[in-house]
Amino acid sequence: MKRTLLTAAIALAASAGALAAPTFGLKNLPSGWDGSFEIKFQNMEAFTGDLTSFVNQATTPIYNYGVAKLSSIVDPGSGNTIWADGDNGAEITLIFNNISVKTVTPILGGFQVDSTGGLMSMFINPMGAFSAAGGFAQGLGGYATGGCLINQLCYNGISGVAGGGAFLDLAWAAVGIVADPTVTVHGTFTSLTTPQTGTAQGYLNVTGGPYAANFDTNGQLGGSDLFSQNDFCTPGQIGCVNLAAAGGSPAAGGWPLRSNDPVRGAFVPEPGTLGLVGLALLGIGAGAVRRRRG
Repeated sequence: MKRTLLTAAIALAASAGALAAPTFGLKNLPSGWDGSFEIKFQNMEAFTGDLTSFVNQATTPIYNYGVAKLSSIVDPGSGNTIWADGDNGAEITLIFNNISVKTVTPILGGFQVDSTGGLMSMFINPMGAFSAAGGFAQGLGGYATGGCLINQLCYNGISGVAGGGAFLDLAWAAVGIVADPTVTVHGTFTSLTTPQTGTAQGYLNVTGGPYAANFDTNGQLGGSDLFSQNDFCTPGQIGCVNLAAAGGSPAAGGWPLRSNDPVRGAFVPEPGTLGLVGLALLGIGAGAVRRRRG
């Protein structure tokens, strides 16, 4: 029994070390930090069809899809940057798709666009992989560049990068942000044609990935894990920041929308906790062995 305990402790400590690999880590954590964070990102996205067709009662499904590159993760309490693009030689990029437009409703000053479904895959890759593959300049054709079609989870320079891998898998959650209980993303647009500006919000559930345990906290509305609240602008318009440093100018590739507002959630340093538990068990097991030998 004691030998089994010692063996289990060693295995747990070893597995904790593997989980805490230096590919991702937080820094500059303030005293008393409660785990809250804001993800800052640069994002490009598009719709597979013309939103005005919904007003005209078209039957062709329209999906929202896009790509993003994280620039930093910030502690909202102190303002400290606790992860920055390039830390440990890594970058985090993501692909989202399958957000199905359900209704487009005229409202005062614009249109309400509500959608259902939605998937997101986040990847942690060697720094520079996204830019080297063309970055946002791959544009609308980027989904086909890697051997897949629009609205599938693939984008050259994000998925399948040599030396990279999965980070988190997520799905948008229907948690009652509007009266319709099936809606996962709620948006408002000033116009359905270019130039488009507006906002959108939605909640996400962590569904998998190597870092799922760190972000699966159930701390948002309805037990979801992350809250996304974004402002949109049209690439090229005044105030729509140029993304040349991230792999191309905003208009490159035909992306019609971009946003860079935060995704909020909480982080649990579960691998470190496992490591401490493993070391504690190791101490207990070693002490038991010494007493037996004594």
